[in-house]
Amino acid sequence: MPKGSTNYLIGTLIAKPVLLYSMGASINTSIQLFLVYIGAVAAAPISIETLPTFIESVVMIYIPILPPLELGDILNILFNVTFGGLLAMWWTVKWSEGMSR
Repeated sequence: MPKGSTNYLIGTLIAKPVLLYSMGASINTSIQLFLVYIGAVAAAPISIETLPTFIESVVMIYIPILPPLELGDILNILFNVTFGGLLAMWWTVKWSEGMSR
């Protein structure tokens, strides 16, 4: 990456943590729902009766802050942060490519 890219990446990580975390959580939620869809992970069937449970599970992927925190909650947070960081690096690469043209 060119010289200014590191500064841009650090500025992005400082200025947009909530946005990056939310985008990482969206990717994490999509992957988990896809695994439920293909049957790799067991989940309750989605119906009108189980809809509140389904919504609660999606929200708990985004913000797993209710104690007690379990290993799954900590992994969700780590995956959300990881995917957010990967998106920030992807933005930085695209930005540096655009600036070098």
